[in-house]
Amino acid sequence: MKRILLMIGFLAAFNAFAQTDSLELTGHIEFTANNKYVFIYDLNSKKQYFQPINGKDFAFAFKKPCEMENKQIAIFLGPDSTKTYEEAKKIYAFLPKSYRMLIFENNTTINIADEIDSAQVRAGHLNIDLDDMNATIRNKKYLEFFSAHPDATIAITFLKVLLKLRGHRMFNERVDYEKCFSALSNTLQQSSEGKELKILVYGK
Repeated sequence: MKRILLMIGFLAAFNAFAQTDSLELTGHIEFTANNKYVFIYDLNSKKQYFQPINGKDFAFAFKKPCEMENKQIAIFLGPDSTKTYEEAKKIYAFLPKSYRMLIFENNTTINIADEIDSAQVRAGHLNIDLDDMNATIRNKKYLEFFSAHPDATIAITFLKVLLKLRGHRMFNERVDYEKCFSALSNTLQQSSEGKELKILVYGK
């Protein structure tokens, strides 16, 4: 599962039309502990941003056009402004992840009630698609995901990653790649990425 998430982190990117002059992300933290800062890490550009926690709230605002809009980011907390994403990524046995992946859509709000990896994200359809994909990685109902998200851009990225893992000794899941591709909408199948994906699926 970690391998799939890591690969999607590098591959996932989405485009949308700008509707406002700024891109905003706000949030609330129930238990700040010793954390004083909130960080955003852009998985595409590798850039990192931070804002202080004011009371239990935080806010980010970026002027449009913003390279992070509708792309995958990681959010994490830290006691000072020097913490890095690499530090947040470190896996400790039996402990929850100390970061949360999401798509940076405008007017995204995050509520961190306990652990940040289970934070509730209120945003648009891209984050719903992403959360459903993460659930699919856990429950392994792949065809069900593609049937439920025939128009989701992330579906193409997800299927590409699954294809890259085909035959890997650490990935022994049964995936009907042809049925998953067929479940995509005609619009996605006929897109440039969809046509490339078709070659990967059918080998021609």
